[in-house]
This record gives sequence, C-alpha cells and structure tokens, in this order.
Amino acid sequence: MTIRPKSEWPANLSEKWKACYWCDKKWFKAILNFDAGSVEPTDGETLTGATSGDTGVVDRTVLLTGSYAGGDAAGFVELTSPTGADSEQGTIFEDDELINGSTGGSGILTADGDGIYQQYGIIYPKKDMIFYRGMWICRWHFEWYAKRKIWDVENRIDVASLEEGRGTE
Repeated sequence: MTIRPKSEWPANLSEKWKACYWCDKKWFKAILNFDAGSVEPTDGETLTGATSGDTGVVDRTVLLTGSYAGGDAAGFVELTSPTGADSEQGTIFEDDELINGSTGGSGILTADGDGIYQQYGIIYPKKDMIFYRGMWICRWHFEWYAKRKIWDVENRIDVASLEEGRGTE
C-alpha cells in the first residue's frame, strides 16, 4: 500500500470523503515514533500525551535502538482507537511531548516528532454517497438495495388477488 504525502491529501477527509456502511467501515490507526523510552508499553495499554491529551491503545511496540533500562530506547508504537488527532493534518501527539502509560506510569516515552494518524477502509467522494436511514451508502450498494427491496415491492405480483379470480371462469 502506498501512503500519499500530506500535501496530496484532500483538504478535509471527514467532510469530503465517506465510508460506505456496507462496503467497509472506516478504521483508524496511529504510529508514534519515540525516543528516551524508559518503560516498554504493553499491548492493550492506553498511552496519553501529557500536553495534547491525545490517546491511543498500544497494538505493537518496535524497539529500534537503545534500551528501556538505559532510558534511551527509541522506536515506534502502533496505536489503535486514536483520539484527539488532527485529521486535517494527519497528526497525533506533539514533538517532544512526554507520553504517559495507563500501566507504565508517567513519562515512559518522549514523542520523536508528530505522530502519524492514518485512516483505512474504502472511502468514496461524498458526491457518490447516499445518506439513507442514518447510514452513508455508496451509490452501487444503494442501487442494488433499491432494486432488491424498494423496486421489487412495487412490481410484486399480488398472488392473493390472482387466487380469488381462480375458479370463477
């Protein structure tokens, strides 16, 4: 998968692009580069930025250099369920921000640059979406649904009325 640079992103993903309820739900992930790590984050632990208040749940931690015991661990953490991200800029957390862990304690890592906020799933331009019964549905799925459910009801043969006419000839 190729990740486009921020300069090529649409101006506002949340307003101009939508995910189809039936195709694939949108899901989010964040990657946080860190340095000065003193405690290894555990899977399922919630990390919170001391300044920004941004959060995410640890999915995977990769140590690239240093050690946690020496307080100079550097690497990255993949986070699920990120909150507080700037979706327009595609960032989460702040550069040189202390990161607190729900089980590891305060200041277990220091953010090395802004974190990367990513959106996955099949998304369509809003102009190709239809809002129906509280859901955003792509045009293809809506037409399929409409043909099966809505238009089929209008063209359905009334069997009861045909049976009433039987035997009267």
